[in-house]
Amino acid sequence: MARKYAAELMVGVMTYGYVLVRPQELGEVEGPRTDETHIYLIGTRPRVTIDPASVMMRADGLTATCQWWDRDTAHSFRIVGKHNLGSRVFLESAYPYTDFATRSVGDREPLVAGPVINLYAKDFRGFPPECRDLQVLYVGKAYGEDGSRSSLDRLPSLATLQRILTDVTPDRQVWLILARIDDLTINGGFNASGEGSVDEDEDTKHYARALRWLNSDFATRKESVDLAEAGLIRYFKPRYNTQLRESFPSKGHSVIQSLKDLDLNSFVVELQLQDLHIYAGNEAVKPANFHAQLFEINFEADRGPMLDILQPRSTNQTGIQL
Repeated sequence: MARKYAAELMVGVMTYGYVLVRPQELGEVEGPRTDETHIYLIGTRPRVTIDPASVMMRADGLTATCQWWDRDTAHSFRIVGKHNLGSRVFLESAYPYTDFATRSVGDREPLVAGPVINLYAKDFRGFPPECRDLQVLYVGKAYGEDGSRSSLDRLPSLATLQRILTDVTPDRQVWLILARIDDLTINGGFNASGEGSVDEDEDTKHYARALRWLNSDFATRKESVDLAEAGLIRYFKPRYNTQLRESFPSKGHSVIQSLKDLDLNSFVVELQLQDLHIYAGNEAVKPANFHAQLFEINFEADRGPMLDILQPRSTNQTGIQL
């Protein structure tokens, strides 16, 4: 196939999993850049419970028996971990035993509290692989005018979330990944011969247009949120998404139309979850803590794909943070 440009260009959208939270805790989420979580994933994890009677808490460590549930069957496992809370500390858990709290003797306020399953992220050993996996059921976006809306604004009133909460079985719990667009790149794939079908002047203008778009103000970056949402829906094919699961990308999609003047060859979406200590997947995608998928977005039958050398230019390298 022919190369249209000597440097065919690909836009890369890096989506970073920033917050992992249950729906009932959305009002408690705080921190810098939470207003930039324009992408969200809704999924389920196994219900994990702790047996309070099994807890043995020493001055520097804790052991306990926990269970993860599969339908009506409980699978027991033993967890072991360290803490630095001192010797006058005890752990308690009330029915249904999915949450815990540690307190100092005589104190009413907990020192540490949260879901039992999150002890996995605190380096407690013994959790089976099933406890780290989130089954992706829905991918959505929240942007608003000039980026004024975030996932924290959108999710409390989202009908699909309410439907998932209604549908979820007792052995599963609903969890939310709030993600932000952490980087945007333009990558150039150069032909070994250095030749394209357009002349050198047009090739230079094409590259310059792409870089101007890359370095434009954040208010014009709705395309990056749209691309991330569409790419993740097409990649995961979540059960509760009704659009884009099979059809993206196509000429008719608005996000593709918005990039038409850039005449890009491809785009890649990434999802990084390493800092959340979670693996996301479902029936379509094997669970992992990092995902990446390339899509060709040019629709010329005789135009070649990305080849040979990738040379990224990043918003992070030019001082623009998304």
